[in-house]
Amino acid sequence: LGYVLKSDWVKLENKERRVCDYMTKLDFSVPSSYDLDQISGFLGQKGVRLVSTVKESDDEIVDLVTMDDIERIKEFPKRGLPSLAPNGEFLVGAAIGTRESDKERLEYLVKGGAD
Repeated sequence: LGYVLKSDWVKLENKERRVCDYMTKLDFSVPSSYDLDQISGFLGQKGVRLVSTVKESDDEIVDLVTMDDIERIKEFPKRGLPSLAPNGEFLVGAAIGTRESDKERLEYLVKGGAD
């Protein structure tokens, strides 16, 4: 797993190449239960600017957090805090209309875990 910067993508001559051939690998991850201070400490200790947060139960990536994210959230804490359920997982919302066809979409959203 890894990431691709837009600047790297723009410079890429052959855009048909597999992403894994040119992405920057993510060498580290932290549990999604880590708070911002723990993530910040981890990033500082490892000397990296980006880390993925993963669910401990199945190693699913939940988020990517950068030092820039942490600095922004610390400057404007009310703007940066996510909406979390009582169990600490992110709340996911989606809008639907009132048409009959939206009932099918609602079923898929609920099955997909939307709150």
